[in-house]
Amino acid sequence: MIYRRVTRSGRSCSGTADYILGRDAEHAAAVEAGERIGATGFSCPGRPDVRDVDDARAWLERESEDYRIQGGKGRPYLHGIISFERGEHPTPEQIAKAVEIFRRRMGMPPEAPLVWGVHTDTKNTHLHIQASVVIADKRGRLKIRSLNTEDHHGVATEHSGRAGRVCFHDAKAAHRACAEICRVQGWSPKKLAWNEGGERVTKATPADGVRLSPRVADYEATHGKLHASHKIGLVALPILAAAISRAEAVEKLAAAGIVLTIKPTKSGKEGGVLSAPLGGRLTLSALPRECSLLSIDARALATGQPAPAAPASPPPVSGKGAANLARPRRTPAPWTASRVKNQARRIISDAASWRDILQDFRREGWVIARAGKSGAVIVAKSTDETQEIRVKFSDIPGRKSLSNISKKFDGISLENAVENGDVSRELFDAVVAYPETHQKTAQAEAEKTDEIPTDPNAILLPETALDEERLSGQPSALRRLGEVARDTIRESIQQDSSINQTIDRLAQKGIKIELFEKESVGLVSLRLSAPGIKGSLALSALPADCRLKALAAKFGEKYRQPPDSKHYNPDAAKAAELVEISPEDDVIDII
Repeated sequence: MIYRRVTRSGRSCSGTADYILGRDAEHAAAVEAGERIGATGFSCPGRPDVRDVDDARAWLERESEDYRIQGGKGRPYLHGIISFERGEHPTPEQIAKAVEIFRRRMGMPPEAPLVWGVHTDTKNTHLHIQASVVIADKRGRLKIRSLNTEDHHGVATEHSGRAGRVCFHDAKAAHRACAEICRVQGWSPKKLAWNEGGERVTKATPADGVRLSPRVADYEATHGKLHASHKIGLVALPILAAAISRAEAVEKLAAAGIVLTIKPTKSGKEGGVLSAPLGGRLTLSALPRECSLLSIDARALATGQPAPAAPASPPPVSGKGAANLARPRRTPAPWTASRVKNQARRIISDAASWRDILQDFRREGWVIARAGKSGAVIVAKSTDETQEIRVKFSDIPGRKSLSNISKKFDGISLENAVENGDVSRELFDAVVAYPETHQKTAQAEAEKTDEIPTDPNAILLPETALDEERLSGQPSALRRLGEVARDTIRESIQQDSSINQTIDRLAQKGIKIELFEKESVGLVSLRLSAPGIKGSLALSALPADCRLKALAAKFGEKYRQPPDSKHYNPDAAKAAELVEISPEDDVIDII
């Protein structure tokens, strides 16, 4: 069981109550489907007129509004969360009894309105509690009362010095309440900081002496092997426990492939961090007390010598160090592009080989597909498999492109890992959906020989536009721009008598012309663009009969003057009902 007080939620008093009771618009669909709210209730024994949840919510909102009107500062209500362990599912009767225990332990007066709601939208069933913490003085003015003062050495603290806010000191009392709830109802109290009697709970030391974080424990349970941080701790523990000086500890750790970094903590004290060149990180606080810096200094003084400080620059690491391993943090579907990027960044950052990456990708249900000649994308499907989320490796935060990943693994590419046997054929075929090196080479040679299109209507697009089409499966905006320009120029060749008239005809379609001239070589080029389209398209990307050289030969003239601004009218396209320019969608739709 865990208790946490919510200090910043971005919601008002009424908004918090609606969130707790499942009445907010954001989760309305989930509540109607019965997937979020387990039970709701209220508690206000000192007010006979409060008969249901709506009355308690109205009192909460009324006291909060009166406190605000009177110029009160700070939050006039308490919002706390009691989270149960996985597999623990309390009944509404047990929740109601737990709320009364919480109310009594927190020292809330009977007239304070309280609402609660059980949420089941996460892996752990958790109870949200909202209660008023304001009381009227003798003059009828509302002020925030101090809760559970008996748990703060019997001293009632009214103001914290920050804008008149009150120090509640509710952490200890809330943990004592949760401990009593666990004892009465039989829940697990292993994550509480205080027991029912108000004594600090000491965390049990693991059998091997290394305390693991939940992230590392989840990794080892999923992969069935030691995490890099765990390996570092096992190697460093006997060295630190036997060291009689900091310099000795640093030297012996370096010989084992571990770097000890000593730096000040937020509280101003010294702290140590263990790390390995190939990955992995562990603080000294995760090891037993005899491995701390204070214990090492104490042993140095006991031997009759002053405790020397660690060298400013630790000696070079001579050991192999601990291998960095992947971390399987599953993200619930449906996927979004940003969530895929963040999850892929975590997986790739913690991976020690291509095998770790592919194993985690298969666990997430992702597929690696080819994009362009050398790029790749991650394809993630939603829960109902109705849509696909495609993310480029080059778009993953931290420069996680395929080439950079290969550099991380000493220049070993994914294909080389398959050839060397580091990645099994079964794993490769399950995750990767593009051909191997020899097949790609043959395909690249075929594409190289076919660079010049034989189709008389083909348009040469830049690689960015081609990648966009491969990812979306739809024609890019530049392709549609080129198609409109191609048809317009061919129409002008049949009906007009000058290049200026061709440019006027393009302007009527909403296409802007820009001229570029290289004085040193006497070359002139034109580029086509339109509002709402990212980038531009060279006139030379159109078929040969639509380029500037063909127009000059057709009309018997050379075009070396900048286009006149009066030739361009972006609203003419809509008036002519030929094209519709949509800046919001970055697309030109042909009607």
